[in-house]
Amino acid sequence: SGSRRGDGEVRPVLEEYRYDHVAQTRPYAVSDVMADLLNVAAMTLVMGGRLTYVIPSMLDFNEEEDLPRHDCLKVVSVCYQPLQTELGRRTVTMEKVKEYDDRKRDEYLEGTWVN
Repeated sequence: SGSRRGDGEVRPVLEEYRYDHVAQTRPYAVSDVMADLLNVAAMTLVMGGRLTYVIPSMLDFNEEEDLPRHDCLKVVSVCYQPLQTELGRRTVTMEKVKEYDDRKRDEYLEGTWVN
């Protein structure tokens, strides 16, 4: 494992320090976490491979507007589990349907959120 620098580059931890390494934490907005998650999945999954994740959501959650997107992934299923009156979580499964193009990285990241 490594640490995320401000420029997005991952700095590896040397093997001799891994036994007791505690990674530094920095603010990492949830929107950026989700954009990075989908982008890494699009880069690394084989065609037809699937990513499943859980996202917290309110009862008025709109799947068309509130789910993060990626051009290389399509939503296969979304399952809602209520936890409280207005709050719940959704299990989202996405499938890789298009090959990743490194030249479009910025475009992919900018298009993660509809709203």
